[in-house]
Amino acid sequence: MMNQPMCHSILLRALPIFAGLLCLSGFCRAGDNLVKNGDFSNGDLLPDDWIFFAGETKLWDAQQALEKVAYEQQGGVDDSKCLRVKPSEEKIVADQIELNEILEPGTYKLSAQIKSEGFNEGSLRLAVVNRPFTEWNGYIDIKPGAENDGSTGWTEIQTTFTQAEEQKGFRIDFLVNSANGTIWIDDIALEKVGD
Repeated sequence: MMNQPMCHSILLRALPIFAGLLCLSGFCRAGDNLVKNGDFSNGDLLPDDWIFFAGETKLWDAQQALEKVAYEQQGGVDDSKCLRVKPSEEKIVADQIELNEILEPGTYKLSAQIKSEGFNEGSLRLAVVNRPFTEWNGYIDIKPGAENDGSTGWTEIQTTFTQAEEQKGFRIDFLVNSANGTIWIDDIALEKVGD
């Protein structure tokens, strides 16, 4: 027979695993972040669970991707890891690898932290894209800043949107269009905030 402290220890270790399985099964509670590695804390040369494009070309290997983006080990919010998009005349896209979770009907909040340096031309968009990945759902468009020469410290961006019908399969896109400055992003989150 197991003693009581050992039993509690096993239960406490199993709870996060059980909660994760529930979320993957489509039973996410309000407040759960549906973005995998949205804070970029996991990864070596590049963040796990993300793929990168320059224009329409997928950057298959790390060396190609690192010409367009940098995976910084510190400097993010709370001096954590973050993603830096380098100046480019091309459209640079960071895509969350396809998520199979169910997006239930309800109200969602999409948010992230961004900062910029010399970003006074081009644009960026953070978006939820539903399968078959032709439909933008919730999105945030950021125009370049004229004040401070397009340079800002870490700033939260967010929007809410309504998912009218159940959706199986979606992804998160972060697109930078012809930006002449440098843009950092961290703490991307998608949370259900209402029914």
